[in-house]
Amino acid sequence: MDNLLDVLTTSQNFHIYLIDKDGEIIVNPEPDLSWSRYLENKPKIHKIFPNRYKELLSNSSISKQGLYMFSYADMFRNREGMRILMVPKSEIISKLKMSNVVTALLIAGIVLIVSVPLSWLASFIPSKLQATIVDAYDEIKKYTNIIDRNIATSQTDKNGVITDISSKFLEITGYQKHEVIGKNHNFLKHPETPAEHYKDMWNTISRGTVWTGEMQDLSKSGQEFWISQIITPEINHKGEIIAYTSVAQDITARKIIEKMSVTDSLTGLYNRRKIDAILSAEINRFNRYNTEFCVLLLDIDFFKKVNDNFGHQVGDDVLVNVSEILQKSIRGTDFAGRWGGEEFLIVAVQIDLQNATILAEKIRSTIEETQFNIVDHITISIGVACYQFGETVTLFLNRADEALYEAKESGRNKVIAAKGEKEV
Repeated sequence: MDNLLDVLTTSQNFHIYLIDKDGEIIVNPEPDLSWSRYLENKPKIHKIFPNRYKELLSNSSISKQGLYMFSYADMFRNREGMRILMVPKSEIISKLKMSNVVTALLIAGIVLIVSVPLSWLASFIPSKLQATIVDAYDEIKKYTNIIDRNIATSQTDKNGVITDISSKFLEITGYQKHEVIGKNHNFLKHPETPAEHYKDMWNTISRGTVWTGEMQDLSKSGQEFWISQIITPEINHKGEIIAYTSVAQDITARKIIEKMSVTDSLTGLYNRRKIDAILSAEINRFNRYNTEFCVLLLDIDFFKKVNDNFGHQVGDDVLVNVSEILQKSIRGTDFAGRWGGEEFLIVAVQIDLQNATILAEKIRSTIEETQFNIVDHITISIGVACYQFGETVTLFLNRADEALYEAKESGRNKVIAAKGEKEV
């Protein structure tokens, strides 16, 4: 990088400055005065050109009154707005004035520089080095295109409005570029993604901290997709956030495999393996934060008769329909799983016995009132238990199972709380 900067800013006839769009000096003809953005007490462009700095910052190219500037933003594609500012040295002006050709030669030279930047390089560097730089530039463009096609990237302003987007991002989402630029990423929002997820993301990046996480979104066609995302705030020399850059990877295939590994293939609810993991996690949370949680263990009454009288296909349909009712009845923070056969287990978090029993009764009455295809009506029995300090998972579930057994033995179609529970 230093060698390239030397090439770009070395001239026998000009004082050359490399500046960015904010007036920070990257390279100064006096090396000790370079890198004003990163080093304290280094002069910025307004100190060196106090009468012209506003003009310099508001234009990408200038060719008048002894100042000549053009943009190199295409070469340095880092959103810094790189520009080269040239001031003719006094000795070259004196020589040209003696020949009375100063204006013509300077204008001719600068027009050539502005029109074809790499042609200007040829006048200062050997042809072999010029070829090397051109090749390197072509390589940078090639790899930029590779990144554009294969990595989903997006840039936004500080308010989250999209200013640039990669081809891969467009491929994943199904949108065209003109449909995306100027919008917020909210148009991709999946209805199942909790608001807390977005809140955590914005709280993190608005503090100037990098956020890493997974995001569930919807494509233009309504298809669900998942990305693993890194969002990096861009901060100026004043410590202010001016933009955000997101780099994302499509992880939809991985998520599908993960979902298959933790869900019951018939009902779509969590399988027993996943529920076991959830129970362990909730017990750890209880031990750490004393966060209450309960389980609802439920069983379809006389389900064997359904299979015997109507066949296993009808029995499977009943299991699927019951699963749908469970999913609609529980809260967004709860978990429902198929425990085995016609048994289901709900893990209800941040809830006490009284409210867990109310939830169980709501589910029981909903199923009792539902008219099922072919079998007409069915009922369920439910045992409710809330976790108590020091219990093992086995003991905890045994109490719920005993409550379920009591509900069945006392006539079925009932909700029974486990013995030893503290009434609220």
